[in-house]
This record gives sequence, structure tokens and C-alpha cells, in this order.
Amino acid sequence: MSPRGHQQGFSLLEAIVAMTIMATSGLALFSWFSQSYEGFIRLEEVQARHQLMDDLDAYFATLNIQQEQSQRIQVNGFDVVWTSKLVEPVQQGRSSVGGLSNFELGLYDVNIEISRDQRLIGEYQTRLAGYRQVRNLNVNPG
Repeated sequence: MSPRGHQQGFSLLEAIVAMTIMATSGLALFSWFSQSYEGFIRLEEVQARHQLMDDLDAYFATLNIQQEQSQRIQVNGFDVVWTSKLVEPVQQGRSSVGGLSNFELGLYDVNIEISRDQRLIGEYQTRLAGYRQVRNLNVNPG
């Protein structure tokens, strides 16, 4: 046998220990990348839902709920189905001084179902006022 100082290469035990350390490090690194990627995907989903809710707010702000009671729409890749139900009877609107206004008003419960790829994401409820112009009191006779 040659003296210990002149040994060339690794012993079998040293090679096994080195490979074990590399494999453990690789596994930990792969796990970290996997969790980071899953977190990134979840973050994108949350951002898409927030954007959807902002878009739905803008949509309902432009919609007269008294004229449309239900609808199915596509928004940002989500399927949105909403239905409304009258909560309070339709009433004659009043101006700020108590006189008649041009509109009839109603209060509606709106149920919203959001799904993506045939999978239900969530159900939401809100209340919206609906209106219908029934007269024009601003016209000057004459």
C-alpha cells in the first residue's frame, strides 16, 4: 500500500458522502423552486380575481338593474352569472326638497356566481338600486 500522503482520488466512502450531500442539496433546491412557483401561481390567481371584482364594479355601475334581471357574461376568462330579485317595491323617486323626481326606484338583491373552467370560484351578493325614467319634469312648457 502507498502512504496516505500520496493517495490519488477519493475513497468510495468520500464519494458516497459527497453524492449524498449533493442529492440532499438538489432536493432542497427543487422543493424551494416548486413552492416558489406554486406561490407565484396563487398570486396570479388572486390578482386576476381582484381585477375581476374591479371590472364587475365598473360593469354594475353602468348597468340599470331594473331593466335587466339576469345575465351571463365572460370577463377576463371568468364566467359570471348574475341574477337580481326585487327587495323593496318600486317607489316614486323624490327630489332633495321632497317633490317628485323623474324616476321610479327599486332596491335589488344581486347574486353573482363566478366560475372558471366549469369550476365554481365563488358566490357573492350585493344590493343595487334600479331606476326607470317615468316623466321629464325639467321640460319648460311653451
